Amino acid sequence: MTNNKVLYPVHLSSDGFFNSSSGLLISLHDPEPHMFTLPDIATGLSNIARFGGQTSNFHSVALHTLLVWHLAPIPLKPVALLHDTPEAYLGDVIKPLKVILAPLYGPIEEKFGRIIFNKYGVDYNLLELIKPYDMNALAIEHSHHHKKASKFLKLFQEIRNERGGAPIREMLLTLLKEEFGQYD
Repeated sequence: MTNNKVLYPVHLSSDGFFNSSSGLLISLHDPEPHMFTLPDIATGLSNIARFGGQTSNFHSVALHTLLVWHLAPIPLKPVALLHDTPEAYLGDVIKPLKVILAPLYGPIEEKFGRIIFNKYGVDYNLLELIKPYDMNALAIEHSHHHKKASKFLKLFQEIRNERGGAPIREMLLTLLKEEFGQYD
């Protein structure tokens, strides 16, 4: 399928197609590498709330991605940047619901992940190595939102300082382009 930037009729969404923020046509049934771009990934992750939106302030998946990237060792930084990229297109599903939906949602999420990782030259099997940093970030975020712990704010300020204080979407997009720009 060639990918034209044509506005897909939203009332036909039951057939598994939707438009990305840039207008690319995305297929849930047959995703292909050309459907995924770094700007769409950065936009999607920046607009999706973590924790089902149940935080006192908006907390995006992009911010989580930046935190995991910050915590990960240098060899795993590319994996950290891509670890939640399927969510840019599929949304962030809270863990209890993801467990319930696993038989249906899991294969779709994995298919998107494998295609995105492959497109950007990262071994999908390395995803398992990012789990400790992902879980550490989750614990830090959870403590921040539910116990008002300050470690998150300190780490976020370090990230902002390292990246010149840019908005979250721009920080993420810049990192993605620095790491994977040759593939887009």
